[in-house]
Parts: sequence; C-alpha cells; structure tokens
Amino acid sequence: MIHSSKTKPIDTILKEISPSTHILIDVRSESEFALDHIPGAFNLPVLNDRERAIVGTEYKQNPFSARQMGAKLIAGNLQQNLEKVENLIFEFNQKSITNHKPFCHFIVYCWRGGMRSKSLFAVMDMIGYKTTLVDGGYQSYRRFVNDYFHSESLPETISIYGPSGSGKSELISNLQNANLPAIHLEKYANHKGSLLGGDSSEQPSQKLFESYLYQALQKNNSSYTIVEGESKKIGKLLLPENFYSKMMSGKKIWVELPLELRAKRLAEEYDKSDEFILHKLQYLKRFMSRENFSQITQAIADKDRYTVALLLLKNHYDLHYLKGSPDKGSHRNYDQVFKADSFAELNTKVLEYFINHKE
Repeated sequence: MIHSSKTKPIDTILKEISPSTHILIDVRSESEFALDHIPGAFNLPVLNDRERAIVGTEYKQNPFSARQMGAKLIAGNLQQNLEKVENLIFEFNQKSITNHKPFCHFIVYCWRGGMRSKSLFAVMDMIGYKTTLVDGGYQSYRRFVNDYFHSESLPETISIYGPSGSGKSELISNLQNANLPAIHLEKYANHKGSLLGGDSSEQPSQKLFESYLYQALQKNNSSYTIVEGESKKIGKLLLPENFYSKMMSGKKIWVELPLELRAKRLAEEYDKSDEFILHKLQYLKRFMSRENFSQITQAIADKDRYTVALLLLKNHYDLHYLKGSPDKGSHRNYDQVFKADSFAELNTKVLEYFINHKE
C-alpha cells in the first residue's frame, strides 16, 4: 500500500514541477511515449513494446498468469532502469551552476498509475529517492490537457498575418527573445505551414502537439499570447477548436515585405532536394497554368531557387495570402498594419508595438 502523501493529482504535479528540482519519468513503452507524454519526461519503460504485447495477449486468457509474467519481466528490467536513474541524477547534477548539488525529486507515471509505475516507484522509494506517483497516471494528464483546451481559461490571442516570406516565424522568435508571450506553433507542429515547408510524416501526434502547446501557454503565464496567423490545420495537425476560435476573435496585425525581398528570403529556406520540391509541386500543378508550372520546373533544373520562389509567390502564394491583405478589402479587421523595405525595419516596428502593448 502506497501512502497517500506519496501520490499527487496531476494539477498539483504540473504546478510544482520544475526542471531545476524535478525529474519526470514515464515508464510506459516506447510507442506509448512517442504518441504523447508530459513534455520534459524521460522514457524508462518497465515493459517494452514487445513485452507489453506478450503480457496483453496472456491477460485475455489468464489475468493472474499475465500479472505473474509482467512482474517477472519488470523485475528483469529493473537493474537496467535503476542504472538509467543513476545516469539521470548525474546529468541533473551536471546542469547545476554551483558546487552545491540540488536534491532532485522524481515524479513517476504510467498509463493509469497501476502496476508499471508502482513497481519502479516502490524500489526507488525503498532505496531512498524522493519519489512521487502521479495519481491516475498519463490518463489523468491527458484529461487535464483536454479539459484545459475546452475551458474558458485560454488567453486572448494576437495573430500575425502577412504574405509568404515576410518573416512571420522569425518575428515570433524575436518576440520570444524579447521575453514577450509569443508561441511558435509551427515549431511545435514541426511544419512550416506551406506546401514546401515540411513533411507531415515527421510531425508529432495530435496529442503530443497539444501537450507542447499547453506547456508553452503555461510557461508564458500571460493574459495574452502572440502567434503566427495560421489556418486551422498545420500539416496534418489541427489547432484545438477553442484556441483557434481565440485566434479568429482576437487582435490581428498585418506584416509585409516587398515581393523581391520575400522571394530572396524564401529561396534561402528552400534547402530541400530538387526531387523533394518537384514531388511537392505536383500538388500545386492543377492550380497553375502549364506555362507557369513549366517555368518553375525549369528554374529548379537550373538550380535557381530565387526564381522558383519568385514564380511561386507570383503565381500561387500571393494569390492566396494577398486576398486577406488590408489593400484588398479583407474581411478581417487588422488592428495594425506594418510594411517595410527591410526585415530589420519591420522587426523594429513589430517589437516596438508589442513592447508598448498593454495586456
């Protein structure tokens, strides 16, 4: 029986946990961890995917026998996991900038706070490590995040819109560096939004994307957040419904650089192989004239990324993005419009605006 003082609900854990004092251990299998986990957690499976499948199959036939089998497998993995715990402590202490080594607190969880997490917890607790179990395990965490994105506590949102190549992502990074509450949605989605901006097969799961977004919003701890104006879908991932509604109802600003400068900036981003770009362009072929598509493919063959970017902007991206510009009588009401002849000038204007922004 584990004493109640050594088990805590997920909301308390998330409020208390800090990388400088805590080490979070997810003991689920590697595929469960990859699908979603509490950001910052280390994966120390007490049963790997293969072992978990074996136990699961046995459980359908004989639950008691499956528990016996599971206990034996967990015990067999115990030495390896305790060695990993020691390595985590070593790395934790190496991060300390003082000679004083901080005392770390372990937080352990599995799927629902059952046999897997309790088995490692019991041994670590017996050794003397300060260790706490997450009550309800990962399931309680997932419910908590889901409830958050369905709640009324989401911050107000300011979205930065503008045509491709205007440096919206770079602006978000610079706002973060200025300690403003900006969030890089494309970073967490591992996708740049545009057709040539990423591979959806390399994106995280929907649940893990939401975990990253939740963590970023909590870290900012602000009544508002700044994001790049996105469609509801980033690659294969969807923004949570309420969060996207906040983007649509919140303040919006427009940023824009000259066409030639935007083409130059995009050309530097098109660092993928010719084959990758040609493959992706097949999805755009039906939206262009045969002549335009031929010009773009010829520019690719000539290794002329600038012309590729310029033609794509003129014949595709700007036709879409500039429909929403203030000059085109957009249905959107922009609170501010910033245009500049250089990114440095644009960056200064945007930084000054948000530094002076009142919550």
